[in-house]
Amino acid sequence: MSGPQVAEIEARCKRKADEDDDETIVAAKALGTADAYARLSRLRYGQDYDRVLYSSAFRRLDGVTQVVASNEIPLFHNRLTHSLKVAQTGGLIVRSILEQDENQHAVAEIITLHGGLNPRVVRVACLAHDLGHPPFGHIGEEALQDIVDRPHELLRDYPESAGPLKDGFEGNAQSFRIVTRLAFRQASKTGDNVGLNLTRATLAALSKYPWSRSDGRSKKVGKQKWGAYDDDYPTLQWALEGIETRDVNFHGQERRESRSIEAQVMDWADDIAYAVHDIEDFFRAGLIPLHVLAEGGQETKAFASYALGRIYNRLEGIRVDKGTDKGELLDPNKIRDYFARALNDFPKQGFIGSVGNRAALHTFASAIIKRATRDVRLVKGGLVLPDVESYVIIEMLKQLTGFYVIDRASLSSAQRGQQQILVSLVQELWQWLRDFSQKDVPSYVLNAAELSSDDGAKERTEEAYRQDWRYRNLPPRLVDFVAAARGGASAVEPDDDDVAQDMLARIQLRGVIDYVSSLSETQTIELHERLSRGWGSSMIDPWLTL
Repeated sequence: MSGPQVAEIEARCKRKADEDDDETIVAAKALGTADAYARLSRLRYGQDYDRVLYSSAFRRLDGVTQVVASNEIPLFHNRLTHSLKVAQTGGLIVRSILEQDENQHAVAEIITLHGGLNPRVVRVACLAHDLGHPPFGHIGEEALQDIVDRPHELLRDYPESAGPLKDGFEGNAQSFRIVTRLAFRQASKTGDNVGLNLTRATLAALSKYPWSRSDGRSKKVGKQKWGAYDDDYPTLQWALEGIETRDVNFHGQERRESRSIEAQVMDWADDIAYAVHDIEDFFRAGLIPLHVLAEGGQETKAFASYALGRIYNRLEGIRVDKGTDKGELLDPNKIRDYFARALNDFPKQGFIGSVGNRAALHTFASAIIKRATRDVRLVKGGLVLPDVESYVIIEMLKQLTGFYVIDRASLSSAQRGQQQILVSLVQELWQWLRDFSQKDVPSYVLNAAELSSDDGAKERTEEAYRQDWRYRNLPPRLVDFVAAARGGASAVEPDDDDVAQDMLARIQLRGVIDYVSSLSETQTIELHERLSRGWGSSMIDPWLTL
């Protein structure tokens, strides 16, 4: 067993012993370091993997956009296939780091200091990283963000005094919320749902942006990004205990790193998969002309200028010699040289579906993935460091989809319609929930509760009947998600009626947003038809209660 693996074993066993204190852990520790690691990894992180894989939130990703709609006839990647390939790519990166032949002792110390590196943990985080993506992908994310930022403008009867949801809507924060609060794996005796009840290591590995919206770091990553809503932030802080924010050197760039090693691996794997697999899709569909770019002519120059304009600020200060702070700075000419070398692996003919076409496309994808996953090192500060050339190539390839696909009238017109569907759906659900919550509980419900309870259980029985009435007349998951939002909003209900009403409005809005973001795109369109036009595919379609 290699040095890094031994150190990783020791780090992980210590960390798990700190957070779990049961007979399984005690027995595993008694077996010795290597056996303890194997037992813990299989039982704990294997359970995490199973829980994500078997969750309805994961299955739903089959119906969520990657770039184009999930119901497109060609075999495009969706969020499910993307997540599976991110998990496979993450495993390759972990293997590359753990199998490094040189500096094993130094790598082992880094792993020990910064929380460990476990391939199972990485795979779970990769599977779960996109659970929070709403219908229609990033366009849907923007629509929901707009609603929670100005609900008093977009929602009827939303009290202006309640204000916006200050922690907003963000896909990464929603992923964290799903695994810690919204995924109803089993009923809790205390009434507090813990979601999938994943280990601390897995939650940390899932946290690509380990801060809240109010943290200043949310504005320093290009677009505003954050990893947890305010109600969920204490859980994120618990998951990140022992993972410090530290200064690191990214090929000469001074950076601040707050993520675990495993979260960085997940992030790099996500970039690789996004860059490569979307290009495969759109080359087959005839939208990205890889064979024309391979010629290095005017088309290539036009794309390179576009891509450089979008990414160069992020590359400023990087030096080209293996992560040191010496040597020549990365400049536009060097970036073009790297991209020109990558063009050697591009298919040389347009795609018509032949065996040769498929083989050439496989060779292209394999070469990019192999290079990007193989030349990754773990350096001081627990920084996962891809080599400069691979980093630049992946950044350039990520721009191909924007240049050839996203900035097109055919896609933007559909996206505009998708945004309007989401806004309208939230408005309809909000009003339905508000109208229903203001209804008096029917006398037959109260009478049934009265007849079914004794004096000691009257209040509890009555609430159970009220809840059953809600489940029968509203989508059950909507009822559950509002309850989940209520459970995180405040431990004590405010005495002031106006404050209580404002809090209730924010709770209900969060519940509606959680519900809408849990739908597939087909469900979103179907439910919008029902609520806005009065019909759908079936008046008695049972999917609303599934």
